[in-house]
Amino acid sequence: MTITPEKYIRKPLVVLGVEVTKENFTELALWLQGSIQNVDGSEPETIDPDTQFILVRVHNPKSPRQSRAFVGDWILYSDRGYKVYTPKAFKNTFDPIKAEFKKPKEEKSKGEEDEEKFEELLDRVEDDREKELADEKDSVVRVEDVPRHRRIGN
Repeated sequence: MTITPEKYIRKPLVVLGVEVTKENFTELALWLQGSIQNVDGSEPETIDPDTQFILVRVHNPKSPRQSRAFVGDWILYSDRGYKVYTPKAFKNTFDPIKAEFKKPKEEKSKGEEDEEKFEELLDRVEDDREKELADEKDSVVRVEDVPRHRRIGN
């Protein structure tokens, strides 16, 4: 009997990814339903992305680091759930998708449905945050604009 190996290529895994930044640190933790923790193990009193990480609910992490997202890391979502990648691992593993993949019309898989829900949730979080910021800006009242008889302590 002659053994004839054949060539195979791994199927691509399409993921959604967000880089953790100082600017999105708190919002990303809320969006992931993760928790912010201090690197030294103490309870956080304030938010400081330089000394904290986001604890991400990762399915079956191989080490504690795989569930800790620091500034610069990437949080990915696929049909398998969340995963944390260091910048180097992300760069070596993933490339941005240049064009949308068009699949023939067929029923959506669970992963595709989850991906759509994930994108919709991200859009809603971004819209809500923009509204909150606009509301905060509109609700700021300067002391000079309040009549003297209405000011507290006068």
